[in-house]
Amino acid sequence: MKKQFNKAIIGTISHCTMREEDLIESFIDELVHLNNNKHTYKSIINEGKKIIKKGEYDTEYTSMFLNETLFDALNDFAPLYSYFGSSEGDGSDFGFWPCLDTTDDFEGLKVSDLSEIPPKYTGEVLHINDHGNTSLYYSKKGELEEIWAIV
Repeated sequence: MKKQFNKAIIGTISHCTMREEDLIESFIDELVHLNNNKHTYKSIINEGKKIIKKGEYDTEYTSMFLNETLFDALNDFAPLYSYFGSSEGDGSDFGFWPCLDTTDDFEGLKVSDLSEIPPKYTGEVLHINDHGNTSLYYSKKGELEEIWAIV
């Protein structure tokens, strides 16, 4: 499990815009929230705030900062088997999304009913019910923590 300061919540953080000024502001706000005043992403946050303050959005540097630096930083906070980016089917819906091919390459325990989890099992659990709803959990000796769910 990769170390995270805060876990991102699956869902939208910016929708219906592709304007760099809107995206940078939304992404920086989310990074500030997730970073929780830690030093790790402080330089990226400060650089984003500088771009916002100066209003310098139509430069090659700003485009690179948005599409590489901010995406990479936010991806570091993505929950297991999820990513930061645009949702499938809507290129202007940016946020954290489950990897829909998780069931194909999942290496943990796959169950169709939560009662199938051994009582002392510790590890990742992918629950796919008979309706196709999918949930990812982390189990520690029978205690489940939901990471994300697609209903």
